[in-house]
Amino acid sequence: MNHLLRIRAGQMRVFEKAAVGNFVQTAVRHLQENAPVHCGFLGDDGTREAVEYGLRRAEKYDLTTERSLLMYLDLMFMLCRDFDRDPLLPWAVEILRDQGISSELARMNRLYQKASEYLQ
Repeated sequence: MNHLLRIRAGQMRVFEKAAVGNFVQTAVRHLQENAPVHCGFLGDDGTREAVEYGLRRAEKYDLTTERSLLMYLDLMFMLCRDFDRDPLLPWAVEILRDQGISSELARMNRLYQKASEYLQ
């Protein structure tokens, strides 16, 4: 017998919501480990809100992998919440939008490198 598993749209939304919730928890823990001063200032709710905000911003640049999203969040905490809109950091949005860079991870690695140079 051949049984097909059918997942309805409503069920899929439940799965997606659970996956996003799990990632938010992972990202909060990541930031608490890597930016404890910032997270201490923001508290748990503020850190969670910053993660959710960052994920909405990252979506505009087609960032989808866990690593790329965590790097984007790290940059928010390193530079500023709206680093991609900051007129003093025009290179950030240029790199995020650069279609000449082959992959999202390559874009994020380049952005992370540029941010590190900028902070030094």
